[in-house]
Amino acid sequence: MSGAISEHLKDEIVRIYGQEVKINKFFLFERIPPQKLGNAKNSYARLISNNETVIFLFDDTLFGSSREGFLLTTKRIYYKNIAQTGSFADLSSIQNMTMSHGAIQGKLSLHMPSAVIELTITKANNTQEREAMLRVLRQTIALLTREEARPARYENEALHHCENCGAVKQAGACEYCGSQVR
Repeated sequence: MSGAISEHLKDEIVRIYGQEVKINKFFLFERIPPQKLGNAKNSYARLISNNETVIFLFDDTLFGSSREGFLLTTKRIYYKNIAQTGSFADLSSIQNMTMSHGAIQGKLSLHMPSAVIELTITKANNTQEREAMLRVLRQTIALLTREEARPARYENEALHHCENCGAVKQAGACEYCGSQVR
């Protein structure tokens, strides 16, 4: 996928975002405040390139500095969890995603060929907000990865995504969370 984003895909992301997120720590496309974007880039997204379109920013700081959280682009997710150094993952390397929820934080685990990356959300007002943000992130990543070339193992098969966790799969039930795939 190139760094540009189609209007159709942008509209779909805005639709998902609008259904789920109504809080002030989650910023989409042009609504990302320049200072917050600059802080995120300086803190954990220094390698962002000019050919990546920034889709959204989640500020997981208490006072709104955006020095922790995640930044999703058309090619990568950049992230910094509390007390960790910043890093990134190429969206094309994500094989599956799983979510978990606790009383204090929510996690989206990105299953890569050689690692599992955990994105945490701790500073949301409540569990419902954390779950909503994780769903938006999971659904947006699933949309973006569908735009990528199909993996070789799906070359001659229909490509399906689990509605619950976004895993790529053949028709049937998801082997990761048990939900139906579409």
